[in-house]
Amino acid sequence: MLTRPEIVASLATFEKVFQDWLALEEYGGDPRAVGMFTQYHGRYVRRITPWLVEAAEALFAVCDTDQIDEAAWPLVRALDVFDDALTAVAQKINLPGADVDPNGGNDVWRPFDELKKERDQPRVFRDPEPIPQLRAMRNPPTPEQICKMYRWYDQYGMTDVARLQREIDQPGSEFNSATWVNPWEAAYRAELATWWEQRSRAFQTTGSGAPVGVPVVRETLEELVLQGTNRLQIHKMIPGVTDEEIDELILEYGVTLDGGVRGNFMDAMAAREQQSRRAEQDAASQRVAARKGSDTLSSPLSTVETYADLGQDAEARVLRMAEDGHKASHIAGALKNQLRHPISAAQVGRIVAAHKRAALVPVES
Repeated sequence: MLTRPEIVASLATFEKVFQDWLALEEYGGDPRAVGMFTQYHGRYVRRITPWLVEAAEALFAVCDTDQIDEAAWPLVRALDVFDDALTAVAQKINLPGADVDPNGGNDVWRPFDELKKERDQPRVFRDPEPIPQLRAMRNPPTPEQICKMYRWYDQYGMTDVARLQREIDQPGSEFNSATWVNPWEAAYRAELATWWEQRSRAFQTTGSGAPVGVPVVRETLEELVLQGTNRLQIHKMIPGVTDEEIDELILEYGVTLDGGVRGNFMDAMAAREQQSRRAEQDAASQRVAARKGSDTLSSPLSTVETYADLGQDAEARVLRMAEDGHKASHIAGALKNQLRHPISAAQVGRIVAAHKRAALVPVES
C-alpha cells in the first residue's frame, strides 16, 4: 500500500533534479546543458531535457498502482495531472512542425506548482464558528450568511432562517457538533471518491485501454460532467469538445468541475441555488396563471408533458420526458410538485446517462 510520505519522498528526489535543471547555464561547462537552450517565438527558453523527463517518469512510476492509501489520493490526483501535462508536451517537442513550447510553459509548470501546493498545504476543512460567537461579533454576519455557513437551506433552496431561529431559541435542537458533518468536506470527499473509482478502473484495462472481457463503452460528456471529471481530463477523453459545451452542462446540472486539481464547491452550490430559484419562479408563475384561470402559462414548464399516468415512477417519467427533448432542469422543475421525493437536475442527468449507457452494452445470450 503506497503511502503519502513515500510519494512525498519521491517528489523530493525529482525536485532535486528539477532544481539542477533550473540552475544549469548554457556556457557553464556542464555537458547536460548541451542543446538545452533554444529559441521559441522570439524568446530564449530552457528546453525540457530527456534526463528531466526520465526523472519525472521515475516519480510517476511510483504512483502507477491502484494500491494507494486514501490519505494520499489528493496528492496522487495532482501528480496525475502533472504527469498528463508533462507527458503530452514531451511527446510533441521533437515532432516536425509541432508548435509546442520546448520549456513546457504554464501548461506543464502550473500543474507542478499545484502538486507542490497539495504537498505543502493539503486541504483543511474548518467547521464554522459556533452561532453564539458569530452573533456576538462586533459586525456579526446576517442570519442568511450564518445559514450559508451551516448549509441550512429549505426545500426551495433558500436560506432556512427559521431553522436558525429554532437553534437560537433552543441551542442543540438543530445543530450537534458531535454528529455534524462539514458539507464542503463531504462534497469534496465524494468527488475525490468518484475520481479514485475512475482511476482504479483504468488499472483493470488492457494495453489498449479496454477492460478485459467487457465491451468498450466510453463515457459521454454528460456522464463525465456529472462524475466531476476535471476539465483537462475531459478534453483528453473527448477530443474536440469545447469549454462552452462543458460549461453549458455545468449550468444545466448544477454541478462543478475541479478545474484540474482543486474543486470549487462554492460555485456548485451557487449554481444549485440559482437552479432552485428558477424552479421556484416557474412554479410561482404556474400558480398565478392558475388563479387567473388561464389555460396557457407564461412559464416554459406549462408546455411540458409530465406523464402523470406513470404515477410515482420517477425514472420512467424522466426518461419519457427526456425522449421528448426536455432539458434536465425543465424535467426536474416540472416534476417538483408531482413526486413525493422531488429529484434534482443532476439526478435527472444521471438517470438519462445510465439509460443511454445500458442501451450501449450488448445483452449476453
